[in-house]
Parts: sequence; C-alpha cells; structure tokens
Amino acid sequence: MVAAVAFMALISCNKENINGETESYTPEVAEPSYYVEFTADAANEQAAAPAEVQAKTTYDQTNKKTLWKSDDLISVNGKKFKVDKLIDGGLKARFINAEELGTGFEAPYTAVYPYSATQGQAEVPIVQTVSGGSFADEAVVAVGYSASGNVLSFKHVCSVVKFTVSTADITELEFSSAADIAGTINVNANAGADPTYSVKSGSKTITVKPASGTFSTTETYYVSVLPTLGGAGAKQAFEIKTEGVAVKSGNVNFNRSKVMDAEVIEVKYVYLKPNLVWGISNPRYAAYFFEGDANVWTDLTDADGDGVYKTIVPYGYSNLIFCRMNPSKKGNAWENVWSQSADLTVPSSDKPAYISGVMKWDAAGSWNTLAKAKSYRENAVYLKPNSNWKQSNAWFAVYLCNGSKGTKWIKMTKVDDTFYGVELPSDFNATNYKNIIFVRMNPANSNLDWGTKWNQSGDLACTKMTASPYNRCCAINNGQWDCGSNVTWTTTLK
Repeated sequence: MVAAVAFMALISCNKENINGETESYTPEVAEPSYYVEFTADAANEQAAAPAEVQAKTTYDQTNKKTLWKSDDLISVNGKKFKVDKLIDGGLKARFINAEELGTGFEAPYTAVYPYSATQGQAEVPIVQTVSGGSFADEAVVAVGYSASGNVLSFKHVCSVVKFTVSTADITELEFSSAADIAGTINVNANAGADPTYSVKSGSKTITVKPASGTFSTTETYYVSVLPTLGGAGAKQAFEIKTEGVAVKSGNVNFNRSKVMDAEVIEVKYVYLKPNLVWGISNPRYAAYFFEGDANVWTDLTDADGDGVYKTIVPYGYSNLIFCRMNPSKKGNAWENVWSQSADLTVPSSDKPAYISGVMKWDAAGSWNTLAKAKSYRENAVYLKPNSNWKQSNAWFAVYLCNGSKGTKWIKMTKVDDTFYGVELPSDFNATNYKNIIFVRMNPANSNLDWGTKWNQSGDLACTKMTASPYNRCCAINNGQWDCGSNVTWTTTLK
C-alpha cells in the first residue's frame, strides 16, 4: 500500500468556470499524498460572502468560486479521501486517503464529491437546509476524472437554482418538477466530456429549509438540482411552493454547471374576516382562485385564533371567491360549499383583507387593511329565542332606550331557524343607548310599538355588548316568557 501511495505521488485537477472553460495550474510538490482541486464559478454575484457558512463545499459570492471546507470527503475509485490541506483559501485542496487503498487502485481514476462508498454513485439531497449565500451541506455533486497520471479534472454534475425571498417568516419551500430533480444517481465522468448521470432512485420534489429557521429577506440562497435531460432546448415544468401552494412556476431548462435565477419569491396572502352568520355550525373556509379556464382551491386557516383567516394567493391567479364550506366534507368542491362571496379580484397588498357584510350569507363585503380586519367587530346584534318565544309565528324586535339618543325600535331579520339579527345604528354605543330590550311581537300586527308586544326581556345593559370580548348574541334561557335578565350573552352564534 505504501508503494502504491508513493507511486500516486500527486493527484491534482483543473477547474471549470461558469462558461464551461477550463484553467490549469501547477500544483505544489509535497511528500507522497493525493492532491485534488475543485474550483468552479457558480454565478456572477455581487453580494458579499457571509462571514461563516454552515455547509461543506460552499460558495464564495465575492470571488465567484466554489470552495472546499476542511472536513470535506470525496471518493476516488470508491475509496475515501479527506481534506489534508486547504490551498488559496479553499479554492484548492489536498486530499489524502482515509483508508487502505488495497490492490488494484490504479488509473483511470474517477472521483466523486460528496463521498459515497458506492463507486460512481452520488446523492442530491431531497431535503436541503440552506444558509444565506451558499448551498446545502453536501448538495453540490461534482466528479473528477483522469485517464492516467496524477491529474483529476473536476466538473459539476448539477445545476443550481438561486433565489431570494421577499416575504418574512417563510419557514419552508418546496421545489417540484415534472422530472426527477434529486435522489440517488449514477454518475459518469470521462476525459474531455461533460459528466452524465442516470437516476437510480429519484424524487420530483426538494424540500428547502433555511438554517436560521426562516428565510431572510436580505440573503440569496442556492439549491442544487439535477440538470434537465433531453439535450439542448429541452424544458420541464417547475414550481416553487410553500404550504402546498405554488408561488412561482414556469417551464425551464436546468443547465449543468449553471446557475438558474428564480429571482424574487413573493408569498402573497389574502385574508377573510367572516361575519358571525358565516360562523354558524362550525364551518371551514376555502378560497376558489380562477384565471380563464384554470382554477385551484386553497384552504383558509386561523392559526392565532383572532378570527381572521388567511390563504396564499397561487402564482398567476388574479380572481377569487371566498367560500363557507361544509365541515363534514373534506374536499374543496362546489358541492361542498354552503355560502360564498361574490367574484372578487385579488387586491393590492395594502388592503388584502375581505370583511364579510353584516348578516350576509352571500355576496356583500369589502376589502380593507389587515389591521382593520383584526380589530373589526360587526355592528349587529343577534337573538336566539327559546322554544316558547318561537311559537305562534311570532316576530321579533329590539328596543334601544335610556340614553342621549332617546329610544329606537328596529325589526329583527330571520337568519335561520335558530337566530334572528338586526344591524344597529352607526352611532350605537353604550353612551347613546344604555339599554336594549328584546321583544316578542304579535304576528297579527306589524307596528313597532309596545301595543304589539307579547313578551320581552328586561332592560339589558348595552355594556354587555360593547365590552370585550364584544358579545353580539343574546340567548333567551329555556322556559322563559318574560325573561327579565335571565339571558346569556355570547361572542358567536351557537
């Protein structure tokens, strides 16, 4: 083995730049060992390199070079070699064998980064954790070849996608394509030819996670992908998703040893503030986006429980309909819709929240700011009459009294078989109207006055409605006719 090491006194390599051209250099002479250099232009970047990147072979944005790290491993004819010395700041590196070479270790020599115990095999990770300014750990596959002698010529196998994220708090992206873009591959490196690969066990998706937990809006990130098969001009469908929704898409050609610029990834949200009527029966909410003949459904969620629901706007869509969905049906389809908004246009970013109209099942509503949606409390009050009050086709009214505005009668509208509602005056507050009385009215008379009254609640303080958490539904407790103050206030219709 020692004789073999002495005979293989030096292995070095040429570098491949972004235009496919090669440059050679004369390696330093040292005691018997193995030298391998890997330098490759990756992009014409302007941003400064980060002070410290937690990755193995990484990208120096200032010098536009791919650098070796001190703990990198490669395989040469299936044998493990490790970095013994970094040269020129990592542009070059000397590798030594990390195990006994055994008999038969001779030219031609094929080297693979990152190290794989299986000769000629490599892995493009299907999960890549990226730091700003660099690639994921061991993600950029490269191969070197020498037909004889001690010179290895490394070349990239993969393409690289670079991108920035303009939206804060994004924790994960999914790159997906019509063809395999990651997985286990068999690689082939020949002198004077570009490396080729075949897929052994592939994946059409790559999950990309930021090392810091969320993507920075000021950093550039790089993802390693398998190049497009099929020759010059071949393209494949490609999408970038988050939370299962596409935020970038197109047909692209991933060229070997080239950086493909996905540019800025913006994750755009729209929000829904459903009215209290839409909250009846514990529905779920969805959005139907459409553009020409294309359409897609997305789910709305309220992760923080503030009553405002959000969804991502799919890439390329400018029209939507908000839908109140049957919770017992999991699929998003029109046969599962209970209620819907009108056809809406995706708004500008300054007013992304749709506030449903008061007491409306369908259509009416308006766009406003997210802050307004979070603070909005609809100006309505609802009654849940007991079984006694619902007898004999009675109708219902509210009487506002004992305040600076004097008194006011308003007829209530039937929402469904359980609830009745009324929109209150715009100047309604606990100062102008200190008390509210719910009144059961004689169906033989349509007059809004006490002569039509059958039954009533007591004088209920309006502060019960306006104080946090903004109660808006009054339930007449069971068994009551003239119920006095024996009622229950709730924040939702239930």
